[in-house]
This record gives sequence, C-alpha cells and structure tokens, in this order.
Amino acid sequence: MRSAPPSSSPDDPIDQFNFGVRYTTGFGVTQDNALAARWYRKAGQQGHAVAQSNLGVCYVQGVGVPADASLAVFWSLKAGVQGEVTAQCNLGYFYHSGTGSQSATR
Repeated sequence: MRSAPPSSSPDDPIDQFNFGVRYTTGFGVTQDNALAARWYRKAGQQGHAVAQSNLGVCYVQGVGVPADASLAVFWSLKAGVQGEVTAQCNLGYFYHSGTGSQSATR
C-alpha cells in the first residue's frame, strides 16, 4: 500500500483533511490513526472546521493521540464557532458531562 495518497498537495487544507480521512479509514493507504491525527491537525491549524472537529474526537477518545479532554474541547470549540454541527453537539456533551471544562476559555 501507499504511504500517502497520490495526486494531492500536502499544503492544501482540504487535501490535508482528506489525508486524515484516508488514514482513519485505510482507504488507499495503510490505516494509521497517528498519521490521521497529524493530518487533521495540519488542516485544523489552517482553519478547516471538520478537521478540527475530527481532531477533537481523536483527543476525547485517545485515538492516534494521547487522550486529552482539554485539547478535545479546544479543537471542538474552534470548529464549533465556525458552525460545524458535529463539534457543537460534542461541545454540548462535553459541557453537560464536565469533560475538559477548565479548557473552554483557551
């Protein structure tokens, strides 16, 4: 299997997000949750809301990264303020359950 998807730009946030999805699912590449989280982070740092939301899920579940509730809230909040509905739902759950509640003001 390939280690990176063909015909894409590693600097484009949409391609970075798509790399993350491919590594999460193993579509066309060897599944690797740590690489998925890295690609989600790269896209998220460029403002890609769904990548930010997915990275928040990675952190709350400890998939590909060490579990960290504060970072889960941080990335979900970045996505949520952009209108990403899944992140908003996750934030509602986090606030209801007290998950990462000290980090919401970052």
